[in-house]
Order: sequence, then structure tokens, then C-alpha cells
Amino acid sequence: MSKRNQRSSSSSSTQSRPSPKRNKLLGVTAEGNTESCSMDKMPDDRPSLEGIMEKLSYLDNRIEEHFGGLKSDISILRHELKEEIEGVKSTLTEVEKSLESAWNVIADRQAESKSHTDFKKTYQSSLDNVTSELAMASSKNAKLKTEIDALKVRFLEEQEKVIALENYSRQENLRFMNVPEQEGENCANFIYDIIENELNMDVENLQFHAIHRVGKRRSSDETSKAYPRPIIARFLCREDRDSVLKAKGRLRNSSQYKNVYITQDYAKAIQMERKVLIKAMFLARKKGMKAKVVDRNLVANNNVYNVDNIPDNLKESSTLNSNSS
Repeated sequence: MSKRNQRSSSSSSTQSRPSPKRNKLLGVTAEGNTESCSMDKMPDDRPSLEGIMEKLSYLDNRIEEHFGGLKSDISILRHELKEEIEGVKSTLTEVEKSLESAWNVIADRQAESKSHTDFKKTYQSSLDNVTSELAMASSKNAKLKTEIDALKVRFLEEQEKVIALENYSRQENLRFMNVPEQEGENCANFIYDIIENELNMDVENLQFHAIHRVGKRRSSDETSKAYPRPIIARFLCREDRDSVLKAKGRLRNSSQYKNVYITQDYAKAIQMERKVLIKAMFLARKKGMKAKVVDRNLVANNNVYNVDNIPDNLKESSTLNSNSS
């Protein structure tokens, strides 16, 4: 575009300056005017044929010069336009390549977006399935928990029934605790001696189903070191058993059986509870409380506790479960 501007400025400057031939023509014109003036003065003179031909030749030369300049300008313009068109074509080619590349990127992004959308749909479907399964599992768990709670209550009820049945089957029994244990002993002799001499009761009509020690038999060395095993006496008559149990307090004044005491033969589960309650009783007594164990309860300072609600200050490190194990 700068070449075109330069060419335009040069042509305008060329047009603004009259060429020598034009000056000559102007001179001729001036001379013609002079001659016309002179012709006016001399009305008989006429332009000559040679002058006319000369003028026509001059005009033809001027026209050729102008056409030559126009051809040169047109050639320059054609060359510049060709260069500009080639530049535009090159630019368009680059733009097309860029657009093609952009469309390829867009297509890739659309494919990725579709892939992500498909994955999201699949993931959402899986998530919905898992959520549904979790809801079903939660509902089943709630139902199972309800059933388990009901089974626990039923189990405790059945356990109490078993304990009651076991207690009933032991109603004719009494336990004689801390009776000295000897090798080759006769347990019946100990029981008759205690009842007759320590409890001051008539034993002539007293009869038993069985009298024996319970627990694992110990060796002679273990017998001297450990507590004696309890003796179970199963009475033939329930009234005789109750009479002996009522008179058990007389053993406190015994000199021969100083540490011996008599208890009911409770069911095994109750025995384990009473072990915990008795330990709590001794702790309560150490703290200056009045405490005793009655059946399955601890009575301390007129407060009644069972094995599940013993105060922390009356608990030892051992528990009911550890004792049962």
C-alpha cells in the first residue's frame, strides 16, 4: 500500500508540473493566440497543414506517454494485488488449519465430555444401587436388632427359668463350707458331728440321700495349702434340711469348727453372683458399713444391690465374667 501511495504522489506531482512538450504546446498555443491575434490583424492568414499535423503528432505522443504510464501503474498494481492475494490465501490457509485444529480439539473435548457423562451416569447408577442396598441392609439390620433384643429378653427369661429349675432341684441340699479336708475322710461323720454337737440337734432320725465334697480333688500338698472343698449334704426330708439351715447361726460359737458355715446349695449362676456380692460385702465392711449377702442381693447400710448395680467403690478388679471363666 505504501508503494501505491508513493506512486499516487509521484503521478500527482508529475501532473502538477507541465512537461517541456506541454510548455511547447502552451507556447504554440500562445503563439497561436498571437498568430490569431495577428490573424485578426491579418484576416487573410490561415493555419498551415504542417502546424496541424505537428499538433496532432504532439497529442499522439502525449497520449502514448499517458497510456505507457497507465500500463506501468496497472502492472505495479497487478503485482501488488497478486502479492496481497497470495498473502490473503496464505492467511486463509493458516486460518483454515487453525480452525481445523480447533475443531479437532473441540471434537476431542466433546468425546471426553461424553465419556465423562457416560462414566458419571454409570457411577451414579452404581451409587444409587449401593444406596438402595445400604437402605435395605439398614432396614434388615434394624429388624435384626429388634429380633436380637427380643431374643436377649427371651434368653434372660429362659435363663432365669433354668436357674429356678436348678434351684428347685437343689432345695433338699445344704453346703457346709470350710470343713477341714483330710485324706481318706468320711464326709458323713463331719456332717453328723456338726449337726449333733455344734447345732445341738437330734440326728437319730436324720437321713441323707448323699453326702460328698464337690470340686476337683486335690493332692495331699494342695489340701494343706488351699481352702477345703465344700461338702454337699442332700437331705431325705425337706423339713430336716430347713431345721438345720435355721440353726446354722450356732456355729459362730463353735471352737472345733470355727470357720465353718452353712449355706443353701444355690444354682451355679447364683453361686457366681454371690462370689462377687460377698467380695463387695467384705469391702463394705472394711469401709465401716453394715453389709450382708441375702440370696442374690447385697444389703449395705440398708441399700439393696444386685450383681449389675454394685457401686464402683465396692468393686474389685475381678468381675462376674472373670470369675465364671
